[in-house]
Amino acid sequence: MDVLSQEEINALLNEPDGSASESAGKGNTLSDTEKDAIGEIANISMGTAATTLFSLVNRKVEISTPVVSVSTWEDVVEAYEKPCVFIKIAYTVGLDGSNILVLKENDVKVITDLMMGGDGTNIDGELGELHLSAISEAMNQMMGSSATSLSSMLNKLIDISPPSANVIDLKQTVDESEIDEFLSGEFVKISFKMEIGDLVDSEIMQLYPFSFAREMYESFQKNMAIDSDSIKEDAEPETATSTNKQAASNQQNQQMRQQQMGQQMSQPMMGQQQMGQPQVMGRSVNVQPAQFSAFGAMPNGAYQPENIDLIMDVPLEVTVELGRTSKSISEILDFAPGKIIELNKLAGEPIDVLVNGKYVAKGEVVVIEESFGVRITEIVNAPLNMESFLQLIGVLLIFVFVLALTYLTTRWMAGYQKGRGNNRNLRVIESMGIGNGNLLSIVQAGDKYLLVAVGKDKVTMLMQLDKEEIKDVQQESFQNILSRFKDK
Repeated sequence: MDVLSQEEINALLNEPDGSASESAGKGNTLSDTEKDAIGEIANISMGTAATTLFSLVNRKVEISTPVVSVSTWEDVVEAYEKPCVFIKIAYTVGLDGSNILVLKENDVKVITDLMMGGDGTNIDGELGELHLSAISEAMNQMMGSSATSLSSMLNKLIDISPPSANVIDLKQTVDESEIDEFLSGEFVKISFKMEIGDLVDSEIMQLYPFSFAREMYESFQKNMAIDSDSIKEDAEPETATSTNKQAASNQQNQQMRQQQMGQQMSQPMMGQQQMGQPQVMGRSVNVQPAQFSAFGAMPNGAYQPENIDLIMDVPLEVTVELGRTSKSISEILDFAPGKIIELNKLAGEPIDVLVNGKYVAKGEVVVIEESFGVRITEIVNAPLNMESFLQLIGVLLIFVFVLALTYLTTRWMAGYQKGRGNNRNLRVIESMGIGNGNLLSIVQAGDKYLLVAVGKDKVTMLMQLDKEEIKDVQQESFQNILSRFKDK
């Protein structure tokens, strides 16, 4: 970024009082001094606007040193790409008038696509209301920051109205006075080269009426004169002070040289100095080789490399927690833009670093270029303490107790059922299914043996069997016994 040299500043400050009126009487011309001053103002203000554009598109934005010239509408139509977007910025406070920013159509498409979350390559189709609305908002923020920068340079409050964007096809006949009246004659053209990453490399223009450009120049000149007077007033007492400081410094340096010479006389000869004890400015310095710790396995066998490699590519979510707080539903419903929520952490206190929701480290906030970052200050170890160990033992004991109780209950129920089934007067000797959920069973009732049919709803006695015949059950199958009874 070019700045005014001291000679140029002196020329501005030493210009006669009637120079402003003379410049106004020149008509539509600018001196070299005026061009340099206007170019410097535009350079600083557009540099601030480029920083704002970077925050909107998340791409590196570079704007070159401006070139100031006098131009006409015919020159713009002949030299600039068609169609293009004209953005009118009107100043409401501090400056009287307006200026126009001219952007190429493709540049507007790239900027709006990046603002909407794209990658800047979706530039097909024509410009619509959505593109114009987005570029108007971008220019509103950019020129707003530029107005703030102008306020600092000109030492007065400057504000703008919301910009308006229009697509102008310079191939067609256009009444330039309908865009702005000053375009009908000569005006000031400021050309910039703008680069946005590797997506945009083109030229943009700012068009000023002469009255607006000279008003900025005169305000800049007055502010520079005020700053120069204040610098001169501050420099006079500082000159005497600096002279006294210089004399004291010379005396102190002389005393230090004498002391150093005395120390050198008391030191051994150069050939008698020990190796590794060189002399620096008359004093002995202990120089030792740097010692570094060897890299090896982590202590206590924290991990096994052959095992940890299996999960090295597993993604984890790292979260930085600035603080926490609790709010009721009524308080949350009262949230509005500008509402301040107080957290449970103090300013300057270490923040928490969580991995997959687990607290693992403490850190401090740092700034890396344009982004926030966290510097790890402490790794949090969470060993098994006595309380956790006792809780684990308690859970294990409860589990063992429940398991033993279940086993004993099962054994008791089995014994109880066995005792109930051990009845000498009534027992089922053998059964066989005959389909549809029906059974044929040989039942002992006291001294009698019965063949019964057991259905879903009733039990039917078929016949009575002799005891001698029942004894043969163990020698032959139940199927054979039924066959034999059937034959009878």
